Amino acid sequence: MSPKIRGSIIVYGGRKEGRINKIKTLSNFDQNHPDTLYITPKENKTSIGIGEARKVKKFLQQKPYSSDIKVVVIENAHALTYQAQNALLKSLEEPPGFAAIFLETKEKSVLKETVLSRCQKIRVKTQQPAKRSDPRTWKKIKRLSPTQKLDLSYKYSKKERSKLIRIMDIWIKYEREEMKEILNNDERFSNTDSDKNKALKNLQILNKIRKDLKETNVNLDLALDLLFLSLE
Repeated sequence: MSPKIRGSIIVYGGRKEGRINKIKTLSNFDQNHPDTLYITPKENKTSIGIGEARKVKKFLQQKPYSSDIKVVVIENAHALTYQAQNALLKSLEEPPGFAAIFLETKEKSVLKETVLSRCQKIRVKTQQPAKRSDPRTWKKIKRLSPTQKLDLSYKYSKKERSKLIRIMDIWIKYEREEMKEILNNDERFSNTDSDKNKALKNLQILNKIRKDLKETNVNLDLALDLLFLSLE
């Protein structure tokens, strides 16, 4: 394990999954690792009591077992009783240099001010649901002028690489569906051979750029310029 951050940190806001993923990103914690203490309300209980808080103190009194750090994750920190929060204050204020203590909660305001004042705060934003893609949009993209395609390339180059790959998966799907229509002699395609060659070329460039984005450190700007300008 090698955390990107140490000390006492409250991770709040957003959705539960987002908060847990944020903690994983910051701490690289493994719940089963001997240098990780993972605390959550016990089965059939809605609160985290003073006994669990004392476990944190005891856990941090000993040096790491097999790495250079120790990670404590308190899930549902809003379930900490006032007594448990008081018992944590010393650990939160002066954690060992090898420790990272994460408190996960939806609303940080439910925690005592004395706890809040001793922790860094990291807010997780609520992600907006992705807009549904439309095959008509893909067809419009292919009909754009070279200048318009370069403008669009610049816009897409600002997106995260992983999101671009997902978008390209959708475009590949649409291009394959169009290929099927061509092969079925759809009346919308007047020159079947020519249209088939264009669709094949589009699929080839889409698959190539997608592979480059996923498996190499190809320059996004250049890759997207090549993609859009090659589309027919």
